[in-house]
Amino acid sequence: MSINFPASPTTGQTYSYGLRSWQWNGRSWIAYTTALGYTGSFGYTGSAGSGYTGSSATYTSSDTPPSTPISGDRWFNTTIGAEFVWTTDTNGSQWVEIAASGFLGLPGYTGSTGYAGSVGFVGSVGFVGSIGSPGGYAGSIGYTGSQGVAGFNTMLIALSDEINSVTTGSPKMTVRAPYNMTITQAPRATLTTASSGGNLVVDMLVNGSTILNTQMVLSSGVYSTYSTPASLLTNPTNITVDSVITFNVTSAGTNASGLKVIVFF
Repeated sequence: MSINFPASPTTGQTYSYGLRSWQWNGRSWIAYTTALGYTGSFGYTGSAGSGYTGSSATYTSSDTPPSTPISGDRWFNTTIGAEFVWTTDTNGSQWVEIAASGFLGLPGYTGSTGYAGSVGFVGSVGFVGSIGSPGGYAGSIGYTGSQGVAGFNTMLIALSDEINSVTTGSPKMTVRAPYNMTITQAPRATLTTASSGGNLVVDMLVNGSTILNTQMVLSSGVYSTYSTPASLLTNPTNITVDSVITFNVTSAGTNASGLKVIVFF
């Protein structure tokens, strides 16, 4: 039978095998005996070690890195909530982010500003009444000019970004009506970069049903449906507050980008 020390000893625990005994000092088994033998001669004192004393690493928490770091220093960036360690390798010295920290996401694109409603036309100026004859009746007062046509309110919906090509989707975007709306003009689709091949087709639905008799179609090289507008299924089309409005892109053309839909109400 061979010596078999306990697997998980506690400090001070003893183990005996045959006529020998050992005691666990927290790091290793040390041989000892209860019988007192002769005291051996003192050995020679060993020479002092010649190794260098290592530098102590530091931990800093601030919004700017320490100015004179040494290898092993750690720095917590309070601005972005990430932790770094100063590392020296064959490429030089630099701050290296500790793997547990997540990467800071890129800022999202700022949405486009909606178009301002058109200014209504100024009504015509009424005619000036005729001047009465001397000593006669005063001339009639001219008619008041007609009131100008009121401008539209508009809602601009972005269905893609300005860089990547438009892709199909049903729905591609979903919004809710902010208040009761009456639509008397079909929506208009526009592009920043026109399709280089094939048609781009967009539909508008309210509570799951299309409101268009003919959809918005942008053929190759066309930037807007202004010249070839869509048509409403019912004119006017009334949309109640909080209705679900969805936009479907059923055909994306080729390499088109910056797709937006303008809703007039």
